[in-house]
Amino acid sequence: MTEYLKYQTDLSTLASVFDELTFWSARFGAMLFQHLRLSRGIDILDLGCATGFPLFELANVHGESCRVFGIDPWGDALIHAATKRDGYGIHNVTLIQGDGLQLPFVASQFDLIVSN
Repeated sequence: MTEYLKYQTDLSTLASVFDELTFWSARFGAMLFQHLRLSRGIDILDLGCATGFPLFELANVHGESCRVFGIDPWGDALIHAATKRDGYGIHNVTLIQGDGLQLPFVASQFDLIVSN
């Protein structure tokens, strides 16, 4: 049952194709965004943001007035996400390498928390 644990995976290579793995859920995520009624100027946390879905979509939908934070322990994915953030010119996203069990935020800071 744990046979899969014997195999090593190059996580830096996986990060470059990880966006394709979440492609199936993108349509459902877009439908969810249509039904969220959130005001401007909110703080959003994407817990386990990996390479940035739905992190960047939330940043774009809610605009520069909101602050969006992504946290993930996977460093290679965050490097990929930072490249995308900088390439898209998104300025309201902060990426943090960290663990969801020890969040570096004040309690009740966020108006919305998502995890894909």
